[in-house]
Amino acid sequence: MALSLFLAALVRQFATGADRGAQWQALRCLPGRVRAGLAFLLLSSAAIIAMEFVAAGDQRLQDAEARQGRYVAYDTSVPTDRAVELTRDEYLALLPSSRRMMYVIPGLLSATAAALVLAAGELRRADAAHAARSR
Repeated sequence: MALSLFLAALVRQFATGADRGAQWQALRCLPGRVRAGLAFLLLSSAAIIAMEFVAAGDQRLQDAEARQGRYVAYDTSVPTDRAVELTRDEYLALLPSSRRMMYVIPGLLSATAAALVLAAGELRRADAAHAARSR
């Protein structure tokens, strides 16, 4: 869902036909609180992704899941990426890190889509104001 929203926002932004400088200027014309909120969402998502990649380097077990009453995770220390069975306690300890990226990446795509749509709307508003003055 977040990917389709991001792609639709990207198409909308490209449909404006504005160059990068105009798009950046349109984003800068947004109210300060909106820009601050978008910046917070984008930076916090990027920071979580970066921390997750750093932490994943030390962690050999990833993507914990429950299958047919058993708990398994993928062992990345083995070249074949084979699944290993876990105890319930190991599964519960590994579960939050397995799900973190599942929420962060759609959040990052949604925040980026919001920024693109708001900038495209600002460009449209500026074009309408320019057309009204030209009459």
